[in-house]
Amino acid sequence: MSGLRARLDALDTLSVMRLGLLGLAVGAVLVTAAELTFLAHWDGTLQLLPWMALVSVALAIVLVAVRPGRGTIRIARALAGVSFLLGAVGVLVHVISNRDAGVLDYRYTATWPTMSELQRWWLAATGGVGPTPSLAPMSLAFSAVLVLLASIRVPVRATSPVPVAVQPARIGYDDPSPP
Repeated sequence: MSGLRARLDALDTLSVMRLGLLGLAVGAVLVTAAELTFLAHWDGTLQLLPWMALVSVALAIVLVAVRPGRGTIRIARALAGVSFLLGAVGVLVHVISNRDAGVLDYRYTATWPTMSELQRWWLAATGGVGPTPSLAPMSLAFSAVLVLLASIRVPVRATSPVPVAVQPARIGYDDPSPP
């Protein structure tokens, strides 16, 4: 335990925050995967899209945490961006699905045709009608945003070291040679 404490004490604040954001993203991915598993959410191509988004967020987390190079950070951001879009589209698909099923709800069968469109959309978005949880796909977008935030100002590793002969001469305050 003290080894972990020493490692954390050696990190700067930005690194601790990055690890925290990545930890939250891992938690969001695991909880969303569990939710999709419990719902058996793999019946058809449309229901496989969240699984692809989860895999891409998980890959983005690994890229930011393990291999923070310029290219890998760009790839991680692209993967997170795609997952964010899939989460946002998922919310729309769920709300539309709920609205379409509204007329079948026993509480609204008689009154659904007389409701305004705003009332129908409100009930569909807030979970008042329909079988799908309208905000569940936001967990994908949330995990993607966490990865995007964690990728800000990541200290990147150099892809190849600069040859010694090409390095600029050090002058001034950072010159280690005696005066």
